Amino acid sequence: MGISELLLFVAVAYGIGFWLQNKVDFLRGKFELVDKGLDCTFCTGFHAGWISSLLVFVLSLTAWKLNWLLVPKAIAFGFAAAASNYIIDTVVRYLESRIEPPPEE
Repeated sequence: MGISELLLFVAVAYGIGFWLQNKVDFLRGKFELVDKGLDCTFCTGFHAGWISSLLVFVLSLTAWKLNWLLVPKAIAFGFAAAASNYIIDTVVRYLESRIEPPPEE
């Protein structure tokens, strides 16, 4: 895996995680466990990671080589995405807290 694939994976995982946490309102309010998972950046990042690994890596294969090795690979990328989503989200929240709102006219 090259640096461009890694950056693509991180961007896709963060995008999916952000989308699940902030834009998919129909998932909220039905089950307490789902609500807790969506409130947790690390948890949502994990699920965004394995989904991203399927989108970025499995679908880019020229010859479909589906085997059991995809499962541990998806889990590993899930944890990698969980960590990167948590780091990115923490940095973004910090930066947002440092921005002053525009003065009212």
